[in-house]
Amino acid sequence: MAEIEEKDGKKYIDGEEILLEIKYDLYGRIFALFFRMFGILIGFFFFLMFQNYIVKITSMIVILFFIVDFLGIFLFERLILTNDKVCLRYKYFIKSKFFSYKSVRVTKSNGTIFGGGSISFYNKEKKHLNIFEKIDMLCVSNETIKQLKKYLINKKILKGDEYEWIN
Repeated sequence: MAEIEEKDGKKYIDGEEILLEIKYDLYGRIFALFFRMFGILIGFFFFLMFQNYIVKITSMIVILFFIVDFLGIFLFERLILTNDKVCLRYKYFIKSKFFSYKSVRVTKSNGTIFGGGSISFYNKEKKHLNIFEKIDMLCVSNETIKQLKKYLINKKILKGDEYEWIN
């Protein structure tokens, strides 16, 4: 895993200058984790209270979704953007992801008033499930989201209708 170095007041990763670094806000992270725990509890409630197999299967899927989302928020460390790379760094046992701008596709999902939405990074070259390749926008300030959008437009990663983000 590449380490962040600091020289002359600037931060570098793998010899490239870090242009934008995004970390989760502490209070936003706590609120998002609380919301995911609430979703897990509601899923368990439906699983235990109803005897219908469709409700049980649906509640197990909801529980699994919220557990994975909880882990993604809990283990996320930072998003690092350099001149030609995107780096998603995680704590502990999840391997950090590096994308070159040639291979990355960025999508944004608008959330509800409680969900906050997310920004996902897909590797165009590999077709796989990207459980931990997104950042939750509930944990990030609106000003940071605007900086990220501006940066992705300047690097020509966002094109066409993707310019229309609702913050």
